Amino acid sequence: MKRRGVGIVGLLVGAASCAPGGGSAAPAAAPEPTAAPTQVPPYIVQVQMVPTEPRLGTDENVVIRANFRTRENRPVGGAQLEAVVNYPTGAQTFTSEQTTFPDGRIDYAVPVQPQGRQVPRGAQVRVGVAMKYQGQSYRTNSGFTVR
Repeated sequence: MKRRGVGIVGLLVGAASCAPGGGSAAPAAAPEPTAAPTQVPPYIVQVQMVPTEPRLGTDENVVIRANFRTRENRPVGGAQLEAVVNYPTGAQTFTSEQTTFPDGRIDYAVPVQPQGRQVPRGAQVRVGVAMKYQGQSYRTNSGFTVR
């Protein structure tokens, strides 16, 4: 009976030395952080698509309703909207001539289906929106589904 007990203890000691870090005398070195701290952008871009599910043959455009604000939630006027619409047939870029109003808002219409291109029903169209302000771009993403 004692032999069996000694055998189990021997197995446990052997297993501990095979476990990661179990038999080494030197402690494992902690990995050093490699990522630089992220910087919070000073502005927030909020976007809404109207309608979110446009219908072919009924809705000609989707309106991008953008709201540009500071982190303190103050509206920012004077920012230009640029939208990259990723249609199934390829991306197309649209840039507003108008800038955001003093209330920080701008509405900009983009076609559901651009001329000469076919967009099938059920297609999910991704839209990248950038607000250009004082030489910098502040981006967000949105999209719509064609019905």
